[in-house]
Amino acid sequence: MDIGNTASVETFDFKSIVEPNMERMVFDFLIESLENHSCNLKSKDYYLNIMNDSQQVTSLSAYNQRNIAQLHFDESQILEKNLQYL
Repeated sequence: MDIGNTASVETFDFKSIVEPNMERMVFDFLIESLENHSCNLKSKDYYLNIMNDSQQVTSLSAYNQRNIAQLHFDESQILEKNLQYL
């Protein structure tokens, strides 16, 4: 049973020309989505401070906190680069 309509995706011509207004709408959606997500993150300096303060890891909790800060720092850099590209 094809619930997700996979057959239409398999037969769709992805090389076909996309309408300019549809393309613009998709870019606008992507930019808005990335900007909304980046607003949920704190500044990169905040995460850098946590990583610098946690150089000497004394517990598993501190280790996890440092890893989470690194993850969010990397995420903010990726979002920034994606927004610049778009």
